[in-house]
Amino acid sequence: MLLEAQLIKRYRPPFNVLLRDDKSFPFILLRADHAYPRIMKHRGARKAKGNYYGPFASAGSVNKTLNALQKLFLLRSCTDSFFNNRDRPCLLYQIKRCSAPCVGRIDEAGYASLVREAKDFLGGKSGAVQTQIEKQMARAAEDLDFETAAKTSGARFVMLKGAVARIHRALAQFMIDTHVDENGLTEHMTPVLVRDEAMYGTDKLPKFGDDSYQTTNGWWLIPTSEVTLTYSVAGDVLEEAALPRRMTAHTLCFRSEAGSAGRDTSGMLRQHQFEKVEMVSVTHPDQSDDEQKRMLRCAEDMLERLGVPYRTVILCTGDMGFGARRTFDIEAWLPGQNAYREISSVSTTGDFQARRMNARFKPADGGKPQFVHTLNGSGLAVGRCLIAVLENGQQADGSVKLPDVLAPYLGGKTTLGVDGTLS
Repeated sequence: MLLEAQLIKRYRPPFNVLLRDDKSFPFILLRADHAYPRIMKHRGARKAKGNYYGPFASAGSVNKTLNALQKLFLLRSCTDSFFNNRDRPCLLYQIKRCSAPCVGRIDEAGYASLVREAKDFLGGKSGAVQTQIEKQMARAAEDLDFETAAKTSGARFVMLKGAVARIHRALAQFMIDTHVDENGLTEHMTPVLVRDEAMYGTDKLPKFGDDSYQTTNGWWLIPTSEVTLTYSVAGDVLEEAALPRRMTAHTLCFRSEAGSAGRDTSGMLRQHQFEKVEMVSVTHPDQSDDEQKRMLRCAEDMLERLGVPYRTVILCTGDMGFGARRTFDIEAWLPGQNAYREISSVSTTGDFQARRMNARFKPADGGKPQFVHTLNGSGLAVGRCLIAVLENGQQADGSVKLPDVLAPYLGGKTTLGVDGTLS
C-alpha cells in the first residue's frame, strides 16, 4: 500500500485520499457522522461503515471533487435543510479533520505502522509465563475485587483494596509529580461534569455521545480530562508569548463502552470508571508538530522509568479519532495476555478543536488573531499501568518487584509479597 502522504502531496486535498493496489482508480475517503448524499454526487459513491468511498475514473475528477469539498469545508454555517440536522447545522461539526501529511502506512492487515519498540532492552517477559502469572497473582487478585464491585455497581467496575490500592495511588502521584516537576506542565484539578459546549468543542459530540454518560439535568461525565483542560481556553484570545500552555490533570474518567460488547469483559482493561493522568498543550501552529514529539517522549519516558516494555505505533487515518490529524499509540507489553495493549494515545488536532471553541492567539507582530493548535495525550492510564507493573514485575517466588521510582510513595517499600503485603 502507498503512503497516504504521497497522495496528499500529489492531490493536496482537504480530506484523506487512499490509493488501493487492487483497484485501477483512487478513492477519496470522507469520514462523517451522518450521511450526506448531496456531497458525493459522482458515480459509484457508496457508504461503507460510516465512511464514504467514491471511485473516480481519473485524477482530474478527483481534483474537481476535492475542490468542491474544500469549498464546503470552509463554510462555517449551513442551512438545516442541506444537512437535515436540526441540532448542529454547522459543517464544522460533521466533517472529520484532515490528517497530517505524515500519517501511518497501512499494512496488509490494515493496521498502524510500528514507530519503535522498547521491549528487548527492558527485558519484557514472554507469553510463556502467562499461566505462571495467573497462578502466582492469586493474592494480588484478591485486592482486585471485581465481585464486590459487581454487587455495588454491576459489570466493568473494580474495587481496589490493600497494597494494590496503594500502588495504584502511588502510580498516579508519580505521574503527576513527574509531569509537573520535570516536564513543565501545570497541574489542574478539574470538574468531571461538563456542559454540552465543552463536549462539542473538544469533538466528543456528536460522534461519541453513545460512549459517554449524561446526567438527567444535561451534564456530561467526562471521558477524559482532555475535555476540561482543552476547553479552558474556549473563547479566549491568548498572547503569543503565553504559548505553549501545557496542562496536566489526574481525574476520574467515565465511558459507557457502548461499542465494546464482548471485548475485555473481565479484568481492568476496559472499565466504565477509571483514572487517568492527561496531558494537554495549547500551542502556536508552527510549534504543534514539535510539541507532539515532546509529549510522546514524556509518555514513553514514564514507562521506561517504570520498567514496562512498550512499543509506539503511528495510526493510519481510519483508526484515528474524529478530530485528530496525527496519533501515536503507546502499547505496553502484558505477559498475562501475551500481547501489547494501548496505554497512551498522543494526538494533535491542529486547529480543529480551536475552531469549534473559537480559541485564538494574538500574533506578537500584530495582525488578525489566529487559531491555536491543541494536542492531548495520556500520561498515563493509571489502571492499565497498574496491570503492566504487576505482570512485568513478577518474580520466581510469586512476589512482585515494584519500580524503584515508586518507593518514595510507598514508604520505601519495593516488593509486593505473596501474602499481599508491601516490604
